[in-house]
Amino acid sequence: MNRYKALTVQADPKTIKGEPLGYRTAAQYLAPSTLSGVMNVCQFSTDGCATACLNTAGRAGIMREDETTNIIQQARIARTLLFHTDREAYWKRLVYELMMVVADAEYDDLDPTARLNATSDFPWERMRVRYGNVDAKNIMELFPQVQFYDYTKYPEALRPEATLPRNYHLTYSYAEKREDEAARALDAGRNVAAVMRSPSGNGSYNKWRIDRPTEWAFGGTTYRVLDGTTHDLRFLDESNSIVGLRPLGHAVHDTSGFVLN
Repeated sequence: MNRYKALTVQADPKTIKGEPLGYRTAAQYLAPSTLSGVMNVCQFSTDGCATACLNTAGRAGIMREDETTNIIQQARIARTLLFHTDREAYWKRLVYELMMVVADAEYDDLDPTARLNATSDFPWERMRVRYGNVDAKNIMELFPQVQFYDYTKYPEALRPEATLPRNYHLTYSYAEKREDEAARALDAGRNVAAVMRSPSGNGSYNKWRIDRPTEWAFGGTTYRVLDGTTHDLRFLDESNSIVGLRPLGHAVHDTSGFVLN
């Protein structure tokens, strides 16, 4: 029986790639944007990213013709509803599961990492953790041994590096018509992740890796493009770089500009 309800551990095809590098990653999948019907968990989302969201990748996007949801989507909605309606219970569950992640990682001689915004975009550094006798400035303060990281569409000015806990790393996530914001993030020292088609189109995983873009320009400056598909540990990436990602799920058919051509 899976012990994890709030987090996904060792079941994500991308985050599991970090284990040969010495890291155990826990990811939290909420119902993105306004999909839960009770709140918007992606304040700076665009039409393109909402349509191409990772929420539709893999098994989460598999449904019968007569279905509009599945058990994975329903679980993500349930987590979001818990966060919205009973914050104390939410924190209690999340903290308990992060404790398990830390213990399991230590047992397997791995370093624990956590990506809480796998399909959301909350400023976790500003959220106080309160339940029972627990009162912490944020979840990072409660787990200093965990390396937290996320992708974000928040402008860098609203979540500057100087305000982040030392164990929280952010990568700016590009979306259509946000070239200027991507350039500002790079100027401030934050890497930018962008979904990119290879010159030959979407292609297979191996083909994308071979002929993907190796350079891209934002704001008149050309930056090297890293292969972001080899692992998800963005805090290990070389600085001053663009992280190239392959289109998945509905992103394969994107025409909004969210996927760079």
